Amino acid sequence: MKEKGAFKKKSRNVSKVAFLLIYLVFPILWIRQQHSLIQMVHLFVLLSILAGFVFFLVSEKENENLQFHMKWFLQGYLSGVLGLLLFPFLPQEAWPFPVIALILVLNSDTVLAIFAYALFLAGTVIITNAGIAVFMLYFIAGLATILFFSKVDKEYRIGIPLFLSVSVMVMMLTANIMSVADPIRKTEVFLIPLINIFVTVLLSLLYLKYYSFGRIHKYREKYMEINDQEYKLIVSLKEASRENYFHAIHTSYFCDKAVNLIGGDKELSRALGYYHRLQDYIGIKSTEESIEILQQYEFPPELIQTLIHYQKPDKSIIDKEETIVYFADAVISAVMYLIKKNPETELNYDKIVHAIFQKKLESNCLKNCSLTLEEVYLLETMFVKEKLYYDFLR
Repeated sequence: MKEKGAFKKKSRNVSKVAFLLIYLVFPILWIRQQHSLIQMVHLFVLLSILAGFVFFLVSEKENENLQFHMKWFLQGYLSGVLGLLLFPFLPQEAWPFPVIALILVLNSDTVLAIFAYALFLAGTVIITNAGIAVFMLYFIAGLATILFFSKVDKEYRIGIPLFLSVSVMVMMLTANIMSVADPIRKTEVFLIPLINIFVTVLLSLLYLKYYSFGRIHKYREKYMEINDQEYKLIVSLKEASRENYFHAIHTSYFCDKAVNLIGGDKELSRALGYYHRLQDYIGIKSTEESIEILQQYEFPPELIQTLIHYQKPDKSIIDKEETIVYFADAVISAVMYLIKKNPETELNYDKIVHAIFQKKLESNCLKNCSLTLEEVYLLETMFVKEKLYYDFLR
């Protein structure tokens, strides 16, 4: 636990140093020699306030969101610092700002990405005296990128978000050119924006490829590993208690069937089936200890976040995958208990499943559940039809 605390302290120190890097822009002001003392004070105050907002949001994310990783967020932040240092020496129409917005939103969330993006864009606009029109051009283009890529699904389908964000950038650059008074109708007027669009698309595709290999595929491979019944953590569970082991196996089986029936993240659902009771299985006494063990086994952040939430006694279940394991765990627990109590008893599975679903639907846990009534009906029907499987548990 001490090592974990030291790691968090080190992470905070790194983030503080990183946030101070934005003040490297002041030597640029000196080089350009186009700014008064009042403008420099204005820039200092603006950067300080926006950086303060960003630092506050990052601190909140580190404490509350296990899917947030500082080292990945710093990729977006440092790319913004680099843009803040380099873009003032480029033509205004050549700033590939949407790439920074893309990196920020992929590695944080919508609100944090907007504040961080505004920090770098506002600083660049003030340094260059670009004006409100240029600020709005890149601010809207960046907002479009943040909005569309914040909706990227778990299958990582990026074609439509990239097309829409680039389309907004094209429209904004075109509007900016056409708004110039008495524009010179020469190729040079459109050449720089065209180059900017090409560079933005190219850099976006390169980063999306890097992100895919660094995070998306990495976690997919990890899910394949931890969802294997021969995985070391599942094997250790088998050695500790065969009853708990089979409970996990059966729950995961139903989670797999349920997610194929009503949709959802299949790998996440299967993993929840295996590990939803891990805290009880191996005698973990605190949430911090649970997080430490899961991170030690390099579980995907989304899975850790969901497992920790599921294990809370006063949880409010929203996500489909969490709801599926909630029903599957209840049905398996009831059937195994009744069979263990009297192995020779003929059980009325229809009645058991219906009673469980009614009880769970009336509980406060599911008041914000994302499942529709039709999906609940499909799940209940699926569990009722598994009578042969229940007999296999005897």
